[in-house]
Amino acid sequence: MSLDYKREIAEQVSDYIDEAVELAKELIEIPTVNPPGDEYEECASFLVSRAREYGLETLTIRVPEEQLPSLTLWGSTLPRVNVLARWGAGDGPKINVHCHYDVVPPGKGWSVEPFKGVIREGRLYGRGASDMKGALAASLVVAKALKDLKIKPWGHLILSFTPDEETGGRAGAEFLLTNGYLKPDMTIIPEPSEVYNIWNAHKGAVWMEVILHGKAAHASRPKEGINAFYAMIHVASTLMKNREKLESITSAYRSIWGAEKPTINIGGICSSGGAVNVVPERARFTIDRRLIPEESMEEVEDELRKVIEDSAKEINVDVEVRTLLRAEASSTPKNAFICGVLSRNVEMVLGKPPTFTLCPGVLDMRHFVRAGIDCVSYGPGLMKTAHAIDEYINIEDISTYMKVLALTVYDVLAQFSPY
Repeated sequence: MSLDYKREIAEQVSDYIDEAVELAKELIEIPTVNPPGDEYEECASFLVSRAREYGLETLTIRVPEEQLPSLTLWGSTLPRVNVLARWGAGDGPKINVHCHYDVVPPGKGWSVEPFKGVIREGRLYGRGASDMKGALAASLVVAKALKDLKIKPWGHLILSFTPDEETGGRAGAEFLLTNGYLKPDMTIIPEPSEVYNIWNAHKGAVWMEVILHGKAAHASRPKEGINAFYAMIHVASTLMKNREKLESITSAYRSIWGAEKPTINIGGICSSGGAVNVVPERARFTIDRRLIPEESMEEVEDELRKVIEDSAKEINVDVEVRTLLRAEASSTPKNAFICGVLSRNVEMVLGKPPTFTLCPGVLDMRHFVRAGIDCVSYGPGLMKTAHAIDEYINIEDISTYMKVLALTVYDVLAQFSPY
């Protein structure tokens, strides 16, 4: 097909921008906060209803209750619901657009209601606007637009809408892939990469919980007890000192901000004691260690455990270390088919080729790469506003993403269709 025809498709798809923004607003108004995993049933039902309204085939997949404790970090009594929506025909390739519908807690200090979907000065504000309900809505509306435009595909576009990405994705992407519900040839995840950039790699992460065990005593007789809070300070301070050496390590991969280094965040969750007048017998804190692709998960985890255990031994305190999450770094080669076709369409829409960079966060990409599926992340959101107060997405970027996605799906499914 001619470039003129593709430009016509892009322009026609951009006419659906208002519908995409309205759908994004409706999704933002469903507070799918994770942890613990609120309103998943409501959101999944809404997505099924809208996909069917758009003429797509749907499948709802619930994680069995007995598997939830092993697949979730928090909220294991709450349901985990996955949704697949499909459009296409024939035995051609299968391209998957994989979206998560869970969002992080909103926090305080917003200038707008975080779950209202407020439009202001060309931006859509709300928790999940950038990460990633704006992109989810746009992806679903693109499927509708291609169907409305009578594009005749050879193969299938499969949209996957899953929970729990923000806490590891084991009940979402991993569950679908390991149980055979999702078997695409290639996947695009519309995380907030920004429209001029493609993430073909991401960092890894290990989350750990450290529990210090002391001995309770009356606060007026502190020497009769062992203060677990003091022990927590000692161990955390030792970890902070070790943090300095991470600054000397640099990855060969670059993010949109430049060279990437391993990082550690200590105390994302912490607690101690239960009463003002009691020497605390227990204290706990978490560690979030981010790995560059060149690091070994096993080596990093072993080193953290050794530092923690040696530090606790110095002050004769018992310590318990639990690994909450292991998420390996992953990458897809830039010469993969999906990288080429996506890159060409970004250049067609924006007038310049995209950059390929490393995402500093952890993505569901690793589950697909582990399954042997070429996967990249490309979406309209802004990394700087994801998880932040007053999270927003630029409406113009949603329109750009819709054009790029529509042309990419067209190139994969329809350009050489025999129908």
